[in-house]
Amino acid sequence: MSFSKSIYRVSLSAALLFTASSLAQHDHDHAQHDHASTQGTPGHIMHERHENFETMGEAFKTIRDQVRSRDADMQAISRSAETINDLAQQLHTWFPAGTGPEAGKTHAKAEIWQNKADFNAAAERLVEESGKFVALTQTGDASKVAGGIRGLGGACKNCHDQYRVEED
Repeated sequence: MSFSKSIYRVSLSAALLFTASSLAQHDHDHAQHDHASTQGTPGHIMHERHENFETMGEAFKTIRDQVRSRDADMQAISRSAETINDLAQQLHTWFPAGTGPEAGKTHAKAEIWQNKADFNAAAERLVEESGKFVALTQTGDASKVAGGIRGLGGACKNCHDQYRVEED
């Protein structure tokens, strides 16, 4: 084997190892971020909740933008759908008592805590719809994915309409 091929193989191996370790660190950091969202001071919990919703919003935007593009990146859509589904499964834990409007600035309406069972049912609808959407992305069929975005968006809108304060 030539020296240049050896260098190439070592460089490629190092790059793959670096990528794998970076992805593992990202997963670890994401898991810590998710766990932290249910612990700490009300301000910390509210901040983490906001960050999680920002992440969900960015993932939905990626899906929407890709679906609208001429050459949709199905892997990006699938990753974003999985992000939404993963976070949706945790959503019911992001609203412990004492983290509502009485605790500080939030877009969360007091009705979340007043109608907890209804709110949890709406959150469960998001889990169901995002799970269905993940399954659609796994088909690789762009037209099915495009058709399924309405159900996912509807589940988001359902909660926003009932439980989110309008932004100024």
